Amino acid sequence: FIPGVCSTIRPFLPFLSVLVTALCVGSPLAINIKSILSPFGMVVLLLIVGFHASAFISGYVLTDLAFHKAPDVAALRRTMSFET
Repeated sequence: FIPGVCSTIRPFLPFLSVLVTALCVGSPLAINIKSILSPFGMVVLLLIVGFHASAFISGYVLTDLAFHKAPDVAALRRTMSFET
């Protein structure tokens, strides 16, 4: 699109993406801190952690089952695990 602009901002994009993601997650957490620190909030937190852990594990295992003959199956397993 604009090669000069793209090459100039490219080194800053990983940091910027982490910063924006942290702000998008941190803002609702900061607004609802009392609810999160309550016993109900801990239950919700455990459910969210369990959901994401099961998604990571199932993405890793199911990718191996479906693409076990692929030459780069290890990289594919990691990628699918993160994407699920």
